[in-house]
Amino acid sequence: MAKVSLLDFEHEDVCDDFRCSLSDAVEWLATPNIIFAGKSPHQLIDSGETYRLRQVFRSVVCSSMA
Repeated sequence: MAKVSLLDFEHEDVCDDFRCSLSDAVEWLATPNIIFAGKSPHQLIDSGETYRLRQVFRSVVCSSMA
């Protein structure tokens, strides 16, 4: 899979983006989530689906800027 280009405010490690933005990021990254078909963010990372986390992060950041 092609590497996703990072935006200016993003870290190489997508987990760092969430750690900087969420007070409960450690717990959130380990918890299965309905928006990821019941997988946890860590499971997505392990399966190479980091782009899905970036999509969520970007949608949250962009919606807070509006």
